[in-house]
Amino acid sequence: MSGTRNRSLAVREIAGPNGGIDPDRGVALAEQVVEYVAGRGESVAVDFAGVGAISSGFANAFFLKLGETRPIDEWRSSLTFVGLDDFQQKIIRSSLMAARDSVRVR
Repeated sequence: MSGTRNRSLAVREIAGPNGGIDPDRGVALAEQVVEYVAGRGESVAVDFAGVGAISSGFANAFFLKLGETRPIDEWRSSLTFVGLDDFQQKIIRSSLMAARDSVRVR
């Protein structure tokens, strides 16, 4: 193992009491992920436990922000999602696919 540390980010702590609805909170979450992965060499588990709702706007903003730093597919080795219910999984998958198709790193 390369010594990479694992970090868990609780969405409810970053997104606030309304959960993952506000696109600005999606950007804030992505910025935290980038800081831990790029800046500290950690892998990140994004934890949705206790988050009642997420919006496509939140998820889209999250993935679009990540896509500004590196291609979406390159995040696979350092990013996982936990604590998602079935509906949240569908939103995350849909937003991931949309970002993969639309974002190109400059």
